[in-house]
Amino acid sequence: MPRVAKELSALDVKRLKHSGRSKLPELVAVRGVSGLLLQVTPTGARSWMLRTTIGGKRRKMGLGSYPMVSLAQARDRAREACDAIWHGKDPVAARRAEAAELEAASARSLTFADAVEKYLQVKLAEFKNE
Repeated sequence: MPRVAKELSALDVKRLKHSGRSKLPELVAVRGVSGLLLQVTPTGARSWMLRTTIGGKRRKMGLGSYPMVSLAQARDRAREACDAIWHGKDPVAARRAEAAELEAASARSLTFADAVEKYLQVKLAEFKNE
C-alpha cells in the first residue's frame, strides 16, 4: 500500500517549518484535494502549489502565498483548477493569456504624446531657463 499523508489542518499549516536538511524548498502534501502541496523554503516563506497533469505533461501551478491565501481558499482554488482541467482547459495558459491581454491593453492606452505630456508636467517646474 502506498503511504497516504494525513490531512493537515489550518493550525498544522501555520506550524510547518523547513527541516533544514537542504537548501531546496520542501513540498508538503496537504490532502483534501489531490495534488495540493505547500512549498516551504529555507527562509520560511510558504506558498501553495497544485501538481497535476495537463495535456499529458506534469505541471506545477502556483495558487498563492500562505498568509495571503488560507488553507480553505487554496483547496477551493485547487478544486476550480482541477475542474477546469477536467473540462479540457489549461488554467496556466488561460492565466498567461489574461496577463498578456492586460499588458497589451495598458500598452495601447498610453501613447507617446500622452507620455511626453506627463513627463513635461513634472519636469517643466525644474527648468531654470524658459
